[in-house]
Amino acid sequence: SIEMEDMHIIVGKNAQAGQDDFEAYDAPTLFREADALFEADKFADAAQKYEKLVVEFTDTAWAPPALFNAALSYEALGRYGDASDRYKRVVALFPASKNAKDAALRQAACLAEVGQWVQSAEALAQVEKRDDLTLADRMETMARHGLALFELKDQSGAEAKFQQSL
Repeated sequence: SIEMEDMHIIVGKNAQAGQDDFEAYDAPTLFREADALFEADKFADAAQKYEKLVVEFTDTAWAPPALFNAALSYEALGRYGDASDRYKRVVALFPASKNAKDAALRQAACLAEVGQWVQSAEALAQVEKRDDLTLADRMETMARHGLALFELKDQSGAEAKFQQSL
């Protein structure tokens, strides 16, 4: 037996030309197209295509990196709230994916970018509980957590986090 990726086929009318319209695609094709848009700095179009993949091919191995890349696209556009939401979904929907750890760290960073220090500190506290952090990840998490606490005027908590990161 031969196994293939799921494929979606759309047949309809092209309203402008009055001709039949036919479109067929699978998750790898959408991912490559979105990657090409991202590499061309067309971040809004890339995000849209990555999210189309996530919606239409949720149960495939392509969905976690597509949702993560959609978040990266929004981050590149300076849309930190949208990026944070997508990173949060990566962690919630795909906690075992290889993107989950980086998504958790980037979510906290995006929350900090928009001044949501309480949410950033809470997200970083959750990241600190992970058992898959490298030394560099742990140091970055503690330093970011210290910054969030500092911004929240918790000087003693910030100092403790900064000391832990050393």
